[in-house]
Amino acid sequence: MKKVNEFGSTVILAFVLMTIVACTSKPAEQSAVAFKDPLIENMDSTVSPADDFFMYACGGWIKKNPIPGNEKSWGIWSMVQEETYNRMRKVSESAAEAASPSGSNQQKIGDFYFAGMDTVTIDKLGLTPLSDELKRIEDMTDMRSLSQVIALFHTYGVAPVFSSYIYQDEKMSEKQALHFNQGGIGLPD
Repeated sequence: MKKVNEFGSTVILAFVLMTIVACTSKPAEQSAVAFKDPLIENMDSTVSPADDFFMYACGGWIKKNPIPGNEKSWGIWSMVQEETYNRMRKVSESAAEAASPSGSNQQKIGDFYFAGMDTVTIDKLGLTPLSDELKRIEDMTDMRSLSQVIALFHTYGVAPVFSSYIYQDEKMSEKQALHFNQGGIGLPD
């Protein structure tokens, strides 16, 4: 037991000495580029944190980034999503305009984009391209056929009845868990 106490005392003494050295050392040279603290840059110091902490902490960002008139909310996630959409659109439009070799990824991207943008053909075809799937839905007569259609549609990336995802468990954050959510068709539920 005496050796354990001696070891513990040595560790504590080493920790105290390192702390003293760290506290009395001169700070490292500042970088030539000044670090901008995004938290401080986006605060609104004209608001008292005692009156409205949210506006104190986030008011600067809110003033610099008002919600666009065509949006119901706006945040950094919206800006990232918007930038991603713009980049994808540029890639898709470039691919659609390029004369790419048949079977190349660029040709496939261009064809896929054009297929979605060709509203004349889309309007002309109407629901015809979905006729097989609509027939499957019409032919459902029991739970077995319903479950088969649901399973098939899930292989298409459609989520009728439910959707499933794997993400962090709410009660054990060190674990990933399978989650089920309400399904839908992309309209408000």
